[in-house]
Amino acid sequence: MYLLPTHVVDVYRLTKTGSTESYSATPTITGLDCAILPASTEIIAIYPGENAFALHDIFFDEPADLKTGDKLTSGASEWIIRGVPQVFDNDYGYAVHCVGEKLA
Repeated sequence: MYLLPTHVVDVYRLTKTGSTESYSATPTITGLDCAILPASTEIIAIYPGENAFALHDIFFDEPADLKTGDKLTSGASEWIIRGVPQVFDNDYGYAVHCVGEKLA
């Protein structure tokens, strides 16, 4: 990744059972390096109902099976993945980009 990691996160998978949603008790991935940056203007335009300060661009440089709704935690901070993560995998490098909404 061309961005320096800013956080080390744990990933909790969102599970749905009937009409109940919950997160797994143990993380599905631990110690994942990522760069969490304020959302770009393009991202803010796509999510007009969200507060701009709550949206973040999140980049990973290692393979991670991320899905919409997964929760990322780093210390006391938490983000929920919104939208489908984009995977860039070619001869020049590998990266995963997703949009995260920071929880208060």
